[in-house]
Amino acid sequence: MAEMSEGFDEQRFASLLAMAGPSCALELTQRLDEDLSRISQALATAEMAADLPALHAQSHVLLAIAGSVGAEKLHLLSRRLNDKMRAADGSRVSELLADIVVDLGALIQRVRLARKTLMPR
Repeated sequence: MAEMSEGFDEQRFASLLAMAGPSCALELTQRLDEDLSRISQALATAEMAADLPALHAQSHVLLAIAGSVGAEKLHLLSRRLNDKMRAADGSRVSELLADIVVDLGALIQRVRLARKTLMPR
């Protein structure tokens, strides 16, 4: 399992889940998993098609989610991608996306672990 880098604020993530409460935290982690997995697939599809508007749209959504859950490094990477796409700058996007894929995969695994611990036994 991929581990979250030092760029992840466990306390912010825990606070978000606590704020949701026990019954809603399980649903929240399920929705996060679905949304993050969908973003991962959409980024891959947009990269293959060199679809800058789609990359911009996905970076915007990822930027919001990453910031909310405490994935600080992923938030920063998403901001960089978002800025590049807003400027229609396709240079070095593959390298940036490679870094995003790593952190996004780790975040998905972290969300799944949280969901597993929240599931009733």
